[in-house]
This record gives sequence, structure tokens and C-alpha cells, in this order.
Amino acid sequence: MWRKYKAPAAGFAVGIALIAGLLFSVRRPKSAPAAATATPAASKSTPAVPREVVLAGRIEALHTVAVGVSIAGEIDSFSAEVGQDVFEGQILARISNQGLETGRDNAQRILQTAEAKLSTLETTISAARLEAARAHTEATRVVDDMARASKEYDRQKKLHAAGATPRNTYEKSAKDLEASRSESEGTAEIARHADEHVEELVKEYDLTKKTLESKKKELEEVQAALAATEVHAPAGGVVVARQGEIGKTITQQEAAALFRIATDISALEVKFAAEEGVVKKGDTVALTFAEIPGDPVAAVVREVAKGEATAEFTSGNPAIRPGMNCSVHVAAK
Repeated sequence: MWRKYKAPAAGFAVGIALIAGLLFSVRRPKSAPAAATATPAASKSTPAVPREVVLAGRIEALHTVAVGVSIAGEIDSFSAEVGQDVFEGQILARISNQGLETGRDNAQRILQTAEAKLSTLETTISAARLEAARAHTEATRVVDDMARASKEYDRQKKLHAAGATPRNTYEKSAKDLEASRSESEGTAEIARHADEHVEELVKEYDLTKKTLESKKKELEEVQAALAATEVHAPAGGVVVARQGEIGKTITQQEAAALFRIATDISALEVKFAAEEGVVKKGDTVALTFAEIPGDPVAAVVREVAKGEATAEFTSGNPAIRPGMNCSVHVAAK
């Protein structure tokens, strides 16, 4: 029986195999063609061209005022440091000038002496004038007495000549007249001396008053000069520079600009080392600050000279101040 169905079964198996092969050939994806050429070997690497140059810069103020000193001397103290905000009229430093201080002390001493003397003289003059007035009053009284004594003497003299009065009475009237005359001369001399004393006191008073006025003027001048030893800020702003050392005499150069104050910290500039060709006038550079986050600040190059470039910018950030360091980003040429 197996033999009866052997031939048909073999044919059926062959047919199944053919059909399966046909289906496999239809569904099998076509293999990718081989690459015509191999990937070329990497060529020798070339250095990457930098997109910018980063340089170190320092911020400075565009608008500053110099604070000078008009007198010579030693720096006694500083009251403001570089970077500190100051207001108009604030004391920045004090200068010591021994000569001016000695002159002030002498003028004050003489002034005090003159004032005390004037006060004493005023009292003395008042007393002397009162005494002179009394002397003149007494002299006037004595003159009146002498006038009466003279009249009495003249009357007694006539009576005596006529034999109408005793000799003793006549002689007494003569003595009274002589005494009155002597007293009048004495009181007149006292009154004259009293007047002279008043005149001398008045002259001394006037001289002392002139001395007082002179010393007052001298003291005012010394005090005005000493006032200059206090260095005041002429305007509000930020101290960007200071010269001199405490205890040392300031030089003429230091006296001309002991301090420098930036009056507008929104108008700034940045200075940075830049050889020719790196930047030119009119280029825009970007500024970044390590301690201040945020977008870069644009600055325009104003000049390039002797290996240094200066770029200006306006800042709306009060944290950006003169004296700060920054990074200057310059686009590569």
C-alpha cells in the first residue's frame, strides 16, 4: 500500500518545496550594493580657527574731577578710600601745617590778652573820667570860693583904708584870699592831671583796639588757611584715585590732585592691551565680568595707540564701577 501512494507523495513534497522557494525569493530583501569606493582616510587635521580673542581690561570713568590742596604740609589723615562713594562737602583728608597752627595759637593768645586789656581799660577810663569830673567840680568850687575871698579882701581893703575895719579883719581877708588862690591852683592842677590821665588811657585803649582788630584779621586769615587743610569733596561721586601717604609731606604734583572723583559712573571706558590689527577705531567689543552675571556689555573702540585700546560704553548697572577688571571679547579678524 505504501508503494501505491509513494509516487504521488513524492511529487507533492517536491511541489511544496518549489512553492516555498518561490515565496522566499520574493520576500527576501535585496542586499545593499557594495560600496564602490572605500571611505577615504582622514586627511591630516588642521587647527580650528578661534572665533574671538579674550583680553584683560580695566574699567575707568570718563568724567572725573581733581581735588587739589592749596597749602603745603603733611597728610594728617585720610577719610575716604579708593572705590568709596562720597557726597559733596564730605571731608576727604586733613593736612597738618605746623607754621599755620603756631600762628593761629599766637594770634589767639594776643587776641585774648588784648580783649582782656580792653575790658580793663574801659573800666579804668570810666573811673578816671569820673575822677576828672570830680576834680573839675572841686576846682570850680574853689574858684568860686576864691572869687568871694577876693571880693571880701577888696571890701576889707577899702574899709581898712578908711579906718572903718580893724586891721586884723583886713589881714585875715588877705590870708583867706591867698589860701583860696593856692587851693584853686592845686585843684586846677589836679583836674589837669585827671584830664591827662583820661587822655593817656584813651590813647592806650585806641592802640589796644587797633591791635585787637589787627589780630582778629590775622586770626581770620590763619583760620581761613587752616580751613584749607581740610580737603572737601567738590561734588558727589566715587573716589577713583588718591595720592600721598599719611605722615609725609605732599609734593606739588600730589597737591594738585590729591584725590580724583568720578562724578558719573554710567559713562565709562575700558582700557586693554591690544596690538595693531587686533582692533581698530569704531570696532565693537563685548565686556564680561566674572563677579557680575548677565549679558555682555557692548563697548565701542575710541582709539588704539601704543599697544593700548580704549573703548567707551554706557552702563545702566551700578555694580559696574571704575577700577573693576573685566574680560574684553574681540571678534577674530
